[in-house]
Amino acid sequence: MRIFTIFKLVLLAVFALCVLSCRQSSETIKRPTLRIVTLPLLTSYTPLQTLDDQGNPIQLISGFDHDLASRFAESLDRDPAFIVAKNYDDLVQQLKNGDADMAAAWLPKSFVDSQGLTSGSTYGWMQPVLLRRARVLQQGQVAKPPSTTTQSTHGSTIIPPEIQQIQSLALPELYPANPAISALICSDTSAEIATSVFPNLSIHATKEKKQEVVWAFQPASPDTTKPIAFKSEAEAFLKDLNARGRMSQIRDRHFGALRKLPTGDKLAFLERSQTILPIYEPLFKQAQQQTGVDWRLLASLGYQESHWNPLATSPTGVRGIMMLTEGTSALLGVRDRLDPAEAIPAGARYLKQLRANVKDPISEPDRTWMALAGYNQGPGNLIAARNLAKKYGLNPGSWYDVKLMYPLLAQPAFTANLKTGTANGQEAVTLAERVRMFYTLLAFHRPLE
Repeated sequence: MRIFTIFKLVLLAVFALCVLSCRQSSETIKRPTLRIVTLPLLTSYTPLQTLDDQGNPIQLISGFDHDLASRFAESLDRDPAFIVAKNYDDLVQQLKNGDADMAAAWLPKSFVDSQGLTSGSTYGWMQPVLLRRARVLQQGQVAKPPSTTTQSTHGSTIIPPEIQQIQSLALPELYPANPAISALICSDTSAEIATSVFPNLSIHATKEKKQEVVWAFQPASPDTTKPIAFKSEAEAFLKDLNARGRMSQIRDRHFGALRKLPTGDKLAFLERSQTILPIYEPLFKQAQQQTGVDWRLLASLGYQESHWNPLATSPTGVRGIMMLTEGTSALLGVRDRLDPAEAIPAGARYLKQLRANVKDPISEPDRTWMALAGYNQGPGNLIAARNLAKKYGLNPGSWYDVKLMYPLLAQPAFTANLKTGTANGQEAVTLAERVRMFYTLLAFHRPLE
């Protein structure tokens, strides 16, 4: 009996060592990477300084190509490793030298083919356009026509030599800070984003033909039997993404917001951000320090709610710069909704609470857009819209899918069993989308300090 007990203890010890060894082994095993070379373009890879849930400064990378390529890497059970090339020549060499597995930088197929690289499937279209300053550079100095002696990124005649390395509106701080830039040729999508953010730019047509946008892969091997790494997997991934309607979702996330905002609204917001916002900016920044919510997001919400009018009042009795209801104000301990010093931090606390209450592992920025919808109509309607998304086979963790369900809340057939009853759900979508647009504008013009 004693021998049997000792034997059991030995087995347990061996088992524990095996478990510990396996655990340590699994912790040290890292997933392989997918090396993706890109360029700092508005369509592809743009850093954005913001705050995490704890209010700590973080850098988020936005860009359609960045999002799409990251999803592709995940589908391969790989970690995306982005390499930001200096320019297009550097991008090509990264692939030819084997330092990158693929390139995702809104590349026209004609350019990829001309460089001896391998083109992937078409995932977009681009029209080269001329982007120019819409006003004089300095007093008495008129912008000159673009040079015709240098080549664009896509083989077109283009820009002064001093900005050949930029090749597009790469980062917002490069434009219009450099007064030497008078004009350049870039994709119509980049130009559309740029003019949405910088009203002093104008788009002009070129004689260039519309072109397919593709990913690029390493050059084909002389051994024709050897497949090109990741090309077939990418084709299958893009085909599946289109079949499930997810490509439209990604496009909307990156290109949808600013396209929907009328030019007059953009100009009015930018003008008031220079004249009215400075009055309340210290309060928004103080609220950021207290709650960790990006002050630019709070300011954008305040603008959508009241146009930064502390005396604003709606027909339903919602009041103040953050348009708080009487019930919400009581819960937040606000004594005077018309006092910005009380209303702004209270609105920040409420938004933070709503964002924290959006359950399930939902990534940003979807969690924030859903919290904004909840700010407008309460958490109950948000839960109802997410439940409808799940019921109809959509993703309750995707704002793109949830916002499709919100208008259904106005129909009794969809809300018969809901405690919240019917509601004009489109109002919540409109608020979230417009705040999203204003925040994008403010983030470009006012980087975090």
